[in-house]
Amino acid sequence: MIEDKEFNQVAQLSHFGGACAIIYGLIVLCGSSAMWPAVIVLAIVCGIKEFWYDYHYETTEVRGSSLLDFAMYMAGAAFAVGTVLLKSIL
Repeated sequence: MIEDKEFNQVAQLSHFGGACAIIYGLIVLCGSSAMWPAVIVLAIVCGIKEFWYDYHYETTEVRGSSLLDFAMYMAGAAFAVGTVLLKSIL
């Protein structure tokens, strides 16, 4: 049986990594001009998913913290953007 702490750590890493992969993937497929629109769309979709969908379709035990989940999505997106910007100035 997986402990709640381990479940949350894996879930948060998944939120971070998923957002990072989406932003990187869109930059690879569409070029760096797609970066900011991708971040905006990701923020909107993740906001709807975490603050509306989860409250209507997930139980309290499964849902966890919507704010933390959303923050980890945004942290993953920020990491992807930061590394792309850093690479462009080096």
